[in-house]
Amino acid sequence: MSLSNKLRRIFHIAFIDLKLMVTDKMFLFWTLIFPLIIIMTFGHIYKNDTQDMTAALMVLNQDEGQWGDYFIQKLQSPGITITAIDKVPEDYIRYLHIPNNFSADIAGKKSQEILLKINENSNIEASTQVEIKIIQGLVKLITEIILHPDTESFFAQKTEFRNILSIKSRFPENTILKVPAGFDHVIPGTLIMFIMMMVLVYGGVFVMLDRQRGIIKRIMFSSVTIPQLWTGKFLGRLSIGIIQSLILVIVGKLFFNLNLGNTALSILIILAFCVAISAL
Repeated sequence: MSLSNKLRRIFHIAFIDLKLMVTDKMFLFWTLIFPLIIIMTFGHIYKNDTQDMTAALMVLNQDEGQWGDYFIQKLQSPGITITAIDKVPEDYIRYLHIPNNFSADIAGKKSQEILLKINENSNIEASTQVEIKIIQGLVKLITEIILHPDTESFFAQKTEFRNILSIKSRFPENTILKVPAGFDHVIPGTLIMFIMMMVLVYGGVFVMLDRQRGIIKRIMFSSVTIPQLWTGKFLGRLSIGIIQSLILVIVGKLFFNLNLGNTALSILIILAFCVAISAL
């Protein structure tokens, strides 16, 4: 048998499964209407109202010496807004905790431990800017201590410190710089759920109908081989998953400004997931 005839049989089996799904009365409801209801409902529930357009940093300085204040001076930058606080905040975007033994440990040449906490909903770009500035500040501080090892007379004798270190950073193109919230959070989750539902449920129903109607037996009595039958059924279910994906991605892009980051890589991941579920 020629390759073209084999492929024709495989695609015919896949087309029949796809046709059964598209002509089903509930097809539009399950592929578009019901997912849209879920997206609209949960998209507003999980909407992120946190405004984090600037690199805001709360600083709790409990240091009993001068080094804590001196370190905070190193963090001063036009792109960072620093707010001094006097207790651990319950609600924060980012906050830095300088312990009370900060100066004492520097004088004793001991290791230091400062705490930086970042809210999971914060802007990634702004948070990275703060982290880099803190690292720069620590490196400058360590460098000054190396240049002026006598910490007791440091503030009286130190000379002007000139920046000898520069740290530059950038994100790869199309990087998502904020933890997905709202529709960007809900649509991918809904996409995964309905790919599984449509492929597994419709796929299972078609297997049941094929058995009840004797279609599988008739196919096996024909010249179609088992690999051809499996491949045709697999492609039929893969088509279901791809159609469901396209519907939700297009709707998300057109009506909800869905941000997938790198679109090509996102599509590749969705396709791999559809292949896995179709095989299952």
